[in-house]
Amino acid sequence: MAYHNKVSASKFEKNATGAEKFSEQELMDAVNHTVVDVELDDNYSTKQKLKIYAVLTSLSNCSEKERKKYAKKVKKLL
Repeated sequence: MAYHNKVSASKFEKNATGAEKFSEQELMDAVNHTVVDVELDDNYSTKQKLKIYAVLTSLSNCSEKERKKYAKKVKKLL
C-alpha cells in the first residue's frame, strides 16, 4: 500500500484552498510548502515523490479553471 501522510495532505489542503483565485505568486508559495514537506519526508519512495512533483508541476502550469482538479490529485497522492 502506498504511503500517505495525512498531515502533509491537510497542510496542502489548507494552503491550496481557493487556488482557482490565487495569483501566480500565491500559488507558487502554496506549492513550495508542499514540495518541502515531501522532500523532507523519507517515508515516500523516490517514485512516489516524482509522481507528486509531476502533479504539482501540472498544478503550477494549468489554467485557473483546472487548478481544483490538480489540487485534488495532489491531495490524493499525499
